[in-house]
Amino acid sequence: MLLKNGDYIKYDTGITTVGENGIVMFRVLYPMDSEYGLQIISNENLGEDITLGGSTWEEGKESYNETIKKLNKEAEKYVNNRYAYDGRCVGSIPTIEKGMFVDKNKFKDREGNVPSTILIPDSFTIPDTWNGNRDTGCDGEDAHHLVDEMALGSTMLNTGQKYWLASRYVWLDSSNTSFNVRAVEVNGNQIGTPLCYVASHGWTDVAFYTCGLRPCISLKSNDIKIISGDGQSEETAYTVEK
Repeated sequence: MLLKNGDYIKYDTGITTVGENGIVMFRVLYPMDSEYGLQIISNENLGEDITLGGSTWEEGKESYNETIKKLNKEAEKYVNNRYAYDGRCVGSIPTIEKGMFVDKNKFKDREGNVPSTILIPDSFTIPDTWNGNRDTGCDGEDAHHLVDEMALGSTMLNTGQKYWLASRYVWLDSSNTSFNVRAVEVNGNQIGTPLCYVASHGWTDVAFYTCGLRPCISLKSNDIKIISGDGQSEETAYTVEK
């Protein structure tokens, strides 16, 4: 299958309540001969929007720490075993073995290491409920979203919708430490949505944020064939069958 990055392809999710009786427009994210195998990504947000965050520090921290797993689990709903092996949320690690995403729930920094949990600076007042411990319990930031961003380019990154990236970002300055999940805005700019944060005077706060989901699907490239289309536009998207 000579599918190229950016090609349009109709994918049958198997869920009749989405798209046209389950068939949704996707784009080729990684071609079959790439190190990540044949992966496609929804052209627009799919399914219901997802809310992350909490109403207490502990809820916000848990949501932040479990974000990657939660978003990937939501993406797995769109795996049609007839055509696909596995699913993940865009921004997670795309490494693949025998069609399955082996590292999608892991997180690594720019050097490939697993980040430690974040300590608030010595200049910060420790919140009363932390029992003198400066460890926030929040995981450090990762950088694996960069792989998908490069493959998406400007053409596929901006969908005119706001959607999550399964990747986390930590902001630290003299007055605040915040723990964010990365997202793409309607204009294509990347932002950080702070789910929980600590101020220098020992005050903590949390928030809820809602964005859409763009699943990435690992296709069974050896089991499916193109029956129509040239992939150059939505009107001429590839149609495949097993």
